[in-house]
Amino acid sequence: MKIRYLNLAAALCGTLLSVPAALASLTLYEAVDIAIEQDTTRLQLDYQSQALRESAVAAGQWMDPKLKVGVGGLPVDSFSLNDDMMTSVSVGLMQTFSRGNTLALQESRGGIEADSMELAMELRALELSRTITELWIELYYLRQSHELLLSRQNLLERQHSEVTESYALGNKAEAEAVLAVEISQGRIEQQLLANKQLQQVQLARLTEWLGSDLASVDASRLPQWPMLQQMLQTPDRWPEQLLSHPSVRQLDKLIELRATDVDIANEAYKPEFGVEMMYGYRQAEDMGGRQASDLVSVSLTMDLPLFTNKRQDKRLNAAQLNMVAGKAQRDTWLRQLHAEITRLEQETTLTQQRIDTYQNQIIERSKARLATVESSYESGFATFADVIQASDELLTVEMELARVKADHHQRLNQQAFYLNRYF
Repeated sequence: MKIRYLNLAAALCGTLLSVPAALASLTLYEAVDIAIEQDTTRLQLDYQSQALRESAVAAGQWMDPKLKVGVGGLPVDSFSLNDDMMTSVSVGLMQTFSRGNTLALQESRGGIEADSMELAMELRALELSRTITELWIELYYLRQSHELLLSRQNLLERQHSEVTESYALGNKAEAEAVLAVEISQGRIEQQLLANKQLQQVQLARLTEWLGSDLASVDASRLPQWPMLQQMLQTPDRWPEQLLSHPSVRQLDKLIELRATDVDIANEAYKPEFGVEMMYGYRQAEDMGGRQASDLVSVSLTMDLPLFTNKRQDKRLNAAQLNMVAGKAQRDTWLRQLHAEITRLEQETTLTQQRIDTYQNQIIERSKARLATVESSYESGFATFADVIQASDELLTVEMELARVKADHHQRLNQQAFYLNRYF
């Protein structure tokens, strides 16, 4: 029985500890940089931004002029250009001019859309920082739990050896102790397997962004938050800092975009102009026997936006309502950000208090209780099962402390995201 447990424990240790051994150099900050650099979504957004800027320039240009070529006054009996002085071959150009300042506004609108896409890239980088950090913290917790479980497993191996030897020497009272140790060993092995599975899940998720660089991940330390801690000490700066968040600035661009739509809708009340110039060449002679003079014609066309109540007025109203809706959306999001930051600040304060309680009280008392139970067992006033139970309780509170620490840093991660204060 003992050999079987030792072999299984050795296999688990070799499998799990080989991961941290292989992953030895990549820090969290480097992992975030690699994830951002290799992110194809940001590349897509970059291309879209460039495309929008190109389209904006195109949208701000005049329409191409139109060439008009024709024959006028051609007699159908002879189809001759020389018989009738009214016959002419004409060439003309037509140019249309948009309403008011519409073209410049459309070009400006495209630039605003491109700016918004660049802010989406910035937001994506911030989201990647949050995601990678979240996975890193969870991986750190799992590896810390793994170390605690291994330490507990090693202790159980020594205890199993001691009670088995005592039982072999004829101390039949140790039979219960042998069973208690083996049951606890089985539970630890199951927890190690579950821990290994969860580590593999976290590593698989990191693969999406790190690829081959995953082999260098070193999640042996929790993140440091110097920039965030500095910001958290000045809560009066939070509202201003939230205004610089990419998601808020995106909404600012949305409002600017819709304000431009209002300006474009106002331009619709102005007429659209068209200019046409024609030159007519004549070959026939006039009544005096001379070649008829060529003809030049110039015309100006314009539409008259007189009936605006069902078209221009409605479009203007819609544009204004959309702009107001954008402002309301921004205000709502800002309130949500303020509420989220306040909630996270309260939760981080509470989790820090929990960490202090675990470190200063619960852990110390659990260790003291274990020492007392071990002393009672040696004196014959407690069973070995009591020792196992006290050891399990100490392991439980140590793992609870590791979980609370991880949760604390996950909340700091959220705060860093909202306040844009990573590393």
